[in-house]
Amino acid sequence: MLASKISLPFYGWYKNIVEKDLIAKLVCSNIHQVPRFNKVTLNIELNQHSGDIKSVIACLFMLEIISSQKAVYRKPRSYRKTSSCFVTLRGEKLWDFLSILSQVVLPRMSQNTITKGAQSEVKSLHVTRLKDPRGNLTLFIKDPLIFPQFEAVGQLEGIEDYLPRHFSMSVSFTTTARNKDEKKLLLESLQIPVNCVE
Repeated sequence: MLASKISLPFYGWYKNIVEKDLIAKLVCSNIHQVPRFNKVTLNIELNQHSGDIKSVIACLFMLEIISSQKAVYRKPRSYRKTSSCFVTLRGEKLWDFLSILSQVVLPRMSQNTITKGAQSEVKSLHVTRLKDPRGNLTLFIKDPLIFPQFEAVGQLEGIEDYLPRHFSMSVSFTTTARNKDEKKLLLESLQIPVNCVE
């Protein structure tokens, strides 16, 4: 969907306030130099022990509840040992997800649940940040059920028992930011703290 047709309140706030603020802070000569989000990808990796058909269906269904979009199953290949379920968000779905993430999900996590490093090194934390010089950022959410979509009674009824015992969901932001400073300003403008990104 074209950006001009997106009518979500969160996107309107970004266009009317955040975008103008970024132009001033980054001293952009025109609006096209302002860093933007290209896409957001939600992904759940499935190892060989959790890749059975029931677990796959449960993960696909969970991603579809979170994103309101059909998720895709990716089979393992010679260069990729594990299978995965993922969904790529653009346009209105992207901004709807960012709204829930920044206004509901992240505030539910205390500041000490956000750190940098490899996911395997921080087993007790909800979110792990990885640095990316291209202006992209990946969050690992260890408990995807923290999303408010699952608060409705019966959303996961019948499939909760088939979810992998240990799994996390990665959220990858692909942006047009040209350097670390632009990336930091873009994410902080949407109330996504990046104090741990280097």
